[in-house]
Amino acid sequence: MSAIPPSWFQSILGALILALLVAIAIRWVKLPYTIALVIVGLTVGWLGEYWMPDDIELTAC
Repeated sequence: MSAIPPSWFQSILGALILALLVAIAIRWVKLPYTIALVIVGLTVGWLGEYWMPDDIELTAC
């Protein structure tokens, strides 16, 4: 096993941390959890093209 985790592990961990942050933040905002996840997902999808490094290519399997 290598010291660097595989890329799929980082993606899953990032999604879980994001969902945890949404769950914590939703306590102060009176909004259903699923609606908050949809809003965050749309925001990440919209801003993702600016955050993604140029050397990563997305391909369909």
